[in-house]
Amino acid sequence: MLWLTLACKGPTTDTSPPDEAGLPERVVILVLDGVGYDQSFSNEAWQDDYVGLGGFEQVARRLMPYGATGPLYNTGVTVTAPAHCELTTGRPLHLGNFGTKQGSAAYVPEWPGLFHALQDAGEQDLLAIGNTINLELLTRSLYVGASEAGTWRFVSEDALNPITDDGVVADELLEHLLGDAPPTLTVVNFHEVDRDGHAGLEEAYRADLSLLDDIVIDVWTALQGDERHAGKTVLLVTADHGRHDHDGNKGWLNHGDNCAGCRHVPFLMVGPGVKDGVSLSEPASLHDLAPTLAHLLGVELPFAQGRILTELLDDPGAAVSTSGAVDLTGAGEMSRTLRGGVSVGGVQLSTESAYATAAPSFAAGGQGELACWRELALTGDDMPWTPHCRWRDGSDWQDVGFVVEAVGPDFELGLLGDDEGFWAVFVDNVVGSTVEVVDPVTVRLLRFEDGDWVGAEGEPLDAIFPLFPVVTADAEGPVVAFAASASENQARYERRLQIYRPGWSDGVTAWGDDLGHLTTRDWTDDVQADRQERPALHSDDRGVQLAFLHSGSAGTVVGRAQVGPVGTSSLRQVGDAATTLATVPPRFGPDGTLWFGAMGAEGAEVCQERDDAVTCTVVGARLDGVSPGTSTLASVDAGDGVWAAIDVGG
Repeated sequence: MLWLTLACKGPTTDTSPPDEAGLPERVVILVLDGVGYDQSFSNEAWQDDYVGLGGFEQVARRLMPYGATGPLYNTGVTVTAPAHCELTTGRPLHLGNFGTKQGSAAYVPEWPGLFHALQDAGEQDLLAIGNTINLELLTRSLYVGASEAGTWRFVSEDALNPITDDGVVADELLEHLLGDAPPTLTVVNFHEVDRDGHAGLEEAYRADLSLLDDIVIDVWTALQGDERHAGKTVLLVTADHGRHDHDGNKGWLNHGDNCAGCRHVPFLMVGPGVKDGVSLSEPASLHDLAPTLAHLLGVELPFAQGRILTELLDDPGAAVSTSGAVDLTGAGEMSRTLRGGVSVGGVQLSTESAYATAAPSFAAGGQGELACWRELALTGDDMPWTPHCRWRDGSDWQDVGFVVEAVGPDFELGLLGDDEGFWAVFVDNVVGSTVEVVDPVTVRLLRFEDGDWVGAEGEPLDAIFPLFPVVTADAEGPVVAFAASASENQARYERRLQIYRPGWSDGVTAWGDDLGHLTTRDWTDDVQADRQERPALHSDDRGVQLAFLHSGSAGTVVGRAQVGPVGTSSLRQVGDAATTLATVPPRFGPDGTLWFGAMGAEGAEVCQERDDAVTCTVVGARLDGVSPGTSTLASVDAGDGVWAAIDVGG
């Protein structure tokens, strides 16, 4: 085996990169699954008296002086598949891809990433490889025109059972890198170290870390010994997530929550275009890696929301991180600024010191305006996202808190204003993981009236992987919708809408029956799949209207239906599966007009359906979202990496 041959020789070759400067032609990403910073690149990790496990002494002594390092964090769900998606696209994946007894995963990322950007640039040799089935869909995207990009290689005993030796993965990796057609982009996952950690096999875990230390050095040495790579290939070493801090009671067995050990991951980038011995000027996130690598490889990644890590680059040149207004809500009254904060009407409401902000929600009614969002601070031993809400009724904004202190990285508050206050619905999932880690995952409904939250003691609703809750109301009371899974295992990726008319008396008294039960295979010939997401609700004299995204291998369409007292009816398709954007959630305007996004022949389009007729308007090269109101605003790529809110009419 090739890797064993290299390992037996030992890393005796000089590990310093060639002197010649220039931009790289290739990138190799080594993902050390489940290896936290404290078990790897910490200055203490490879000392004999360290209370943790293992260490990367060779990498620290022989490679770090020639590369860029610094504090890197997983700011999303600290499990494998979402982290890899964020690393390669610069956007989150909301549901982790885990293999089931039926085969590999089926939750395709919405956004295109490095694989697709390089394919669009004419590169054909692209590879994702590893001994976990969870990463098969890194090369795919739901985005219009984004076909499968690159090759996926599962290093396994058979279709479902992975090889349990990371050294075998290294062998196959080097066969590809040193073969006739070296990939332009290679993403490799070494998963056995995470499995041994979960199993509590301390000696095996230590041995795995030592093996990975060897593998990193030997991969770099092999690259420097090949003229196609020496001075032409960047090596990035990181992890998807870390582990719980070692506390003497094998706390390091697991991960998946918000602890600092789970979030803080190793980071080393070395090769052409990267400075020697430099460190990040401020903490970075996994989603910063994709735009940085895209810049080095000379391709665009306009949907990535991370920043280009210019302080690490020899010659940043005209590197421009995406910026501007995204996540518009309340007819664009509220928005989030990339690398900025959350603001309403130009007034920033979010905390100046927050590392990140996300998911702004806004509603207006008879009691003024309510604005909510989530923030992340990378401090302390626990690093959860925290909810924030401000309210004003003809005066200054007041901090009104929230009913929970911590939320997950997928927290979105569905808001609706009425004459007497506000309805609010959210998923109570403190870690955002697809499995119960700390507390049961539930959907909760609240009221906000006269400056106070009402209903915190109401009955919660258990649900399986719920996401994207929304709420409306009619004369009978509130109506709630969200997307959830059919079961925790085989049907995890059969995503269905669940719809309820909960009873209310200062809190939910009973949720009643699910009014969803939408059939996915009978109402449209364009899409045959089992994924319904991103519901929208609206109530008017026609009744309660429902819209949602329905995605499959043939594309995405918008579904519409009427919500009655005992179920849904009049299910129909809106939009074309070949052009509808799965990245733009449908939204209802105040008059009941349905808005959604599409990608036409001349560019991105904002579409509206009114009286069963659809009209679309070209707004620019790319569209990130639409926020309808008296005047409807859309977040559009205005060029040069800047997202701008433009008026598209009412």
